[in-house]
Amino acid sequence: MSNLHAPTVPSGPTTAPVANGNAAHLSIFELQRKKDAIEGELKALGGVLESHGVDMNTSLLTSDGFPRADIDVAQIRTTRARIIHLRNDWKELMDLIEKRLHEHFASLDEDNVDGATTTPVVGTNDSIQRDYVPETHDRPFAKVNTVVDNSPAATAGLQPGDLIRNFGYVSYRNHDELRKVAECVQGNEGQNILVKISRSSGGSDPQELRLTLTPRRNWGGRGLLGCHILPLKATQIPTFKLVLVGDGGTGKTTFVKRHLTGEFEKKYMATLGVEVHPLAFSTNYGQIQFDVWDTAGQEKFGGLRDGYYINGQCGIIMFDVTSRITYKNVPNWHRDLTRVCENIPIVLCGNKVDVKERKVKAKTITFHRKKNLQYYDISAKSNYNFEKPFLWLARKLVGNAGLEFVAAPALAPAEVHVDQALLAQYEQEITDAANAPLPDDDDDL
Repeated sequence: MSNLHAPTVPSGPTTAPVANGNAAHLSIFELQRKKDAIEGELKALGGVLESHGVDMNTSLLTSDGFPRADIDVAQIRTTRARIIHLRNDWKELMDLIEKRLHEHFASLDEDNVDGATTTPVVGTNDSIQRDYVPETHDRPFAKVNTVVDNSPAATAGLQPGDLIRNFGYVSYRNHDELRKVAECVQGNEGQNILVKISRSSGGSDPQELRLTLTPRRNWGGRGLLGCHILPLKATQIPTFKLVLVGDGGTGKTTFVKRHLTGEFEKKYMATLGVEVHPLAFSTNYGQIQFDVWDTAGQEKFGGLRDGYYINGQCGIIMFDVTSRITYKNVPNWHRDLTRVCENIPIVLCGNKVDVKERKVKAKTITFHRKKNLQYYDISAKSNYNFEKPFLWLARKLVGNAGLEFVAAPALAPAEVHVDQALLAQYEQEITDAANAPLPDDDDDL
């Protein structure tokens, strides 16, 4: 109980790394926009703490060690944890910006040397403009339903029917059913909030407007805004329930947590003891999402309940290539999965190929061939082959072998590095094994 006021989640970065970890594709302008968004959210979260009369270090316990009843302890702990995450993100982003600025000015110096005899023409797109990126509009996530006369919303210029693209640091990516809008308003009382809207003008193209909204009390009505905002129903993204099974300790949770967006947006289903990770991928036919059901360690205490499998549309069975018994148990997991979910596409994955002491060799991995499954060597900690199981499943589910992933998802940085020569050897062994005749059984494990 003595640490009740401490955050309950790790303090590592939570926002997706810029350009999926490759900053070379981002301009200084884009990095600056990300920095402004983080600073805006930090400011709002600071306002949330101030509204409770606490800061990052205020104790949340009474003198006799019980949670204080005069404040919302749960909200404060969650807010503090988010602030810690964002501070880490901000520091990483500032390092990126500093690096890009050094690169930018170094390139200007080179241009000045190379073009010393030329005179720049005013108005041309010279090197100073090379980092300018025209602003792109986020898709709307909310609609203004009503606006009260003489309210802060009316003063800002909001009108019924306006579509909200950005509300301070809130966008379609993080609005969380408009909860983040409420948080932004609460944390910015008396402060200006930039609101970007799209307004129908009766013509073919809507007006794109930037309004300044100042939440305040005592304006003569209820609330801080004086308007009613409704969430827009997002375009339906094809979503498939993916059941992830395998022995405990094979790396299932580590694997699914590599996808950062899915990790941030996961939901815990207490009735089943399951974490559901929404993993989104961009394809040449649009977005696709896998809701990956992770057992949260239940399998260590016995079999899984049927509720875990029901309505599963695809599956991944995972074993550990350094543990023969985890491969021995693959048929049991396959039996349980297909007993409830008949005729679904399934991928068999051998994890931990980054470990040199491999016990389950490619020639002994034959179960997938007998059951018409797909097999991949993977390494969760190095991100090796992370996308391949999902790509194979996506092609099967939509019935299109031409489907491709067109943008890499944001993945956590690799924790280990795998010897490329060793991976090439494994891939050759898998190819050779696929061409070998099937044995009668798997007793040669």
